[in-house]
Formats: sequence, C-alpha cells, structure tokens
Amino acid sequence: MPAITTGQLRHIQDVIIDVLRKELRYLIPQYLEHAHSQRALSDPEADPLISRAQAARILGVSIQTVSKMIRTNRLPGIKVQRRTLIRKSDISKYLESDVVSFGGGGQ
Repeated sequence: MPAITTGQLRHIQDVIIDVLRKELRYLIPQYLEHAHSQRALSDPEADPLISRAQAARILGVSIQTVSKMIRTNRLPGIKVQRRTLIRKSDISKYLESDVVSFGGGGQ
C-alpha cells in the first residue's frame, strides 16, 4: 500500500472541512428554527405562534394577503419546518400601528 503524502493529507483535510462548512451552513439555521419553535411550544409564558389562516382571520384579510405581508416584511413570519407561523404579539403590533397610521392623531 503506497504511503500518503503530506500534500494529499492536506487536500483530504481541505475537502472534509469544505464539506463540513457546507453542512453546517445548512444545519445550523434549521437547528435554531427547531429550537426556537420547541421553546415557544413548551414555554407557556412564550408568545404564542399562530398560523397564517389564524392571522388572516384576526386581521380580516385573506391567507394570500398575510403571505404577501410576510414576503414584503410588513409582518414578521417564522419558518418552522415547512410552515410559516406568526407571533400573536406581532399581529397586535401590526394592528396598533395600522390604527395609528389610519386614524390616530386627529390633527
């Protein structure tokens, strides 16, 4: 069996590091989303997460409108696996800001 040279070992090490970096770029965000969703689901004091359909009912708009609001950053959404959820407090904040921008002030 031929001996492996130092250059070959460095190349193997570089390939392994490159693969690990790519995997970590993919896995870390997934892990953080999962950890956040688990904390939100297990902590009764946490801000509840609701579906786009629930948000649409509260806001009096369609699910498609809620999706557009999330895409355009008018409403923060949280990706949990394949679902997009919304913090209930973000719905309240949106409603409060909407009232202020459309009716508040009276001047």
